[in-house]
Amino acid sequence: MNVKCLLIMLDGIADRSHAILGHKTPLQKAKTPALARLARLGCSGMYHPGLRGQVYSGETAQLIIFGYDMEDIPGRGPLEALGAEIPLAKSDVVAMARLACAEEKEGMLVLRDGKPDIGNDQLRELYDTVKHYSRKGINVGARQIKGIHGVIMISGEMSPHITDSDPFSGEKPVRMVQAWSGVEDATRAAESAELVNSYLRWAYHALSASPVNVARKKAGQRPVNVMVTQRAGRLKQVAPVRERYGLRSLCISSSTIRRGMASYIGMDHAYSPAMPPPEDVSVKVQLALEKFAEYDFIHVHTGEQDDSASSKDPGGKARMIEDIDRGIKTMLPSLLKRDDLIIVVMAENPLTSGEPLILSGEPVPVIFCGHGVRRDRVRHYDEISASQGALGLMRGKEIMLEILNCMGRSAFAGLRESPVEIPYRPGKSSPLKITHD
Repeated sequence: MNVKCLLIMLDGIADRSHAILGHKTPLQKAKTPALARLARLGCSGMYHPGLRGQVYSGETAQLIIFGYDMEDIPGRGPLEALGAEIPLAKSDVVAMARLACAEEKEGMLVLRDGKPDIGNDQLRELYDTVKHYSRKGINVGARQIKGIHGVIMISGEMSPHITDSDPFSGEKPVRMVQAWSGVEDATRAAESAELVNSYLRWAYHALSASPVNVARKKAGQRPVNVMVTQRAGRLKQVAPVRERYGLRSLCISSSTIRRGMASYIGMDHAYSPAMPPPEDVSVKVQLALEKFAEYDFIHVHTGEQDDSASSKDPGGKARMIEDIDRGIKTMLPSLLKRDDLIIVVMAENPLTSGEPLILSGEPVPVIFCGHGVRRDRVRHYDEISASQGALGLMRGKEIMLEILNCMGRSAFAGLRESPVEIPYRPGKSSPLKITHD
């Protein structure tokens, strides 16, 4: 039997407990009969990409889930650029960027509004204002991706080992970019940091003088006058998913970053426009079922619950989760009637909905359900119930290794089917010929 795997990633569905919910998490509080049914029919556990308490960004957590190491991860900037189909040279350094409102105070720029209300036509004009900058023969360019968000690209032999200028939250000063400590290219990193600082100063003055911001000031609105950056990096050479796991793979998502991640690891991507749940998850799962004729492993990514979490409303997040569960419920008959399918449901990382933290470092719940999967005694899908499951606490690359195991594709440890050690079988080999040329 050619067993397939569907990984449904419910981005941000995990959380902390909140007093307003009776010290339950939104996932515990929500009524989720479809997810509970999958838990009853499968095996549950928890997952963390690394060490408990360590917080991982979404792209880092997901690449680790797919079996990549920290040294393989290029940074958010290059992945965003890939997803937006922005051409990159191998040497380009790319940082994630966004436009925001700031004011001068004691010689500093203090962020006042990190999510300004501004039309896209005006944003395009502002990005055009700061799209070209050059210093000492090195070019810096800015490109809009969506709304206030974009990237800056440094062309030339510069270093990605620099810190972020984005204070990330609150009314805090824009940070001075610095070189990372202890890196081999320390001199080049220091030059890169100073180049970005120079660009950010120039961008502030250029944006402040732009017609868009002159008009905003006259209208009594804050000027969108500062560019802030984070997670700079450079593309790396990594083995594609097909080579690592022997699986024809597809990612179905609505976001630029997922498309960029898929491109980076050699996974095909199918765009599905974001919709409110329950339609978002049901439409994507339906598309996955249609695509299994071409693929062995399909990753469906839904992140609509992020909106309620970022608004810091635990009750709203619980209601959003119930909507997602209704979407899953509509697809359960089609999923469960297949005896050749492994269904994996998990969160990417915990997204906190009731405190200043954005992400936290607790493990997230996971379900394996389907062909040959053991059934444990867990009856609900949430952070506490899943911790009692037979899968225990999974870490790092164990999700993909367990997927291979459930699909009946795991290689024996120590088996040498091919010249390169791989975790799947059959490996690549050549037949022995009786006659020797």
